[in-house]
Amino acid sequence: MQLGFTIPREWIKGVKNLRVYASVQNVFTITKYPGLNPDLPWYNNVGYNGVDNFQAIVPRTFLVGIDLSL
Repeated sequence: MQLGFTIPREWIKGVKNLRVYASVQNVFTITKYPGLNPDLPWYNNVGYNGVDNFQAIVPRTFLVGIDLSL
């Protein structure tokens, strides 16, 4: 999900375009799976349903940025 705001040209002189944005990935996971990682791997076309082998949790990623054109 990304949320951004383009600042109007009238607010800032000498700037063609100014956009501020923020996004986040993997905000939350809704599941009844009791293990660490609900995205279980497939090995040689065999899925190990319910066995996550203590894999790391998918990381939550935050991104903040500015898009500026002079």
